[in-house]
Amino acid sequence: MADESYDVMVIGTSQGGRFLPIDLAKAGRKVALVERGHLGGVCVNSGCTPTKTMVASARAARQARRGAEYGVRTGPVSVDLAAVRERKRAMVAGARENYASRLPQDGLDLVEGEARFTGPKTVEIALPGGGTRDRGR
Repeated sequence: MADESYDVMVIGTSQGGRFLPIDLAKAGRKVALVERGHLGGVCVNSGCTPTKTMVASARAARQARRGAEYGVRTGPVSVDLAAVRERKRAMVAGARENYASRLPQDGLDLVEGEARFTGPKTVEIALPGGGTRDRGR
């Protein structure tokens, strides 16, 4: 595979690297995002998004159980943990899909693989299916 050059490479697609690449692309830079796992990093995949989704379900159950305190009568409240987990998975998948769908319109190239520096301005990317790509300036 041919070597490719970029003005900027962002390794990892976590929250910390979300807006700067877009601004750089809008400023005319050729920008690549390199991701070895799922788009969105820890926050989207195993931190903020799934945690907040599960907490929202717990909060809804708690409020339903306290309904009588507010003059609302409900029947017995139970939690379907499998449904809670499925909702969480759907929220995470939706966040990843939203991230991926915006890349082309934001002017960003996504390269799936694991990056490592091989020189001052050169990165080698180990591709998931085998092989490598060299990227640099």
